[in-house]
Amino acid sequence: NFEFIITTVSSDGLNDSWLGKCISKSDVNILKNLSEKYGFNLNFEGGEAETFVVDCPLFLNPIDIIKSEKIWDGYRGRFEIVDARLNYNA
Repeated sequence: NFEFIITTVSSDGLNDSWLGKCISKSDVNILKNLSEKYGFNLNFEGGEAETFVVDCPLFLNPIDIIKSEKIWDGYRGRFEIVDARLNYNA
């Protein structure tokens, strides 16, 4: 029951479409195929990507991202959270 987004990517096979994406079970299969093709660690243990948890059983309230920016240089990028708040209505 974890919800997380990808906040940085820096590996072949991971483009800017992954930035800010909330990862679903079907995305895990896509990432697995990409990791086999491009040779990156599926757990992102080598710095290929970073994640940010927006909701999990430990949180009293999920985090809503209000404003963000994608920064992409053609090979690597980051998803910057500019404004966020707790969702007390969830």
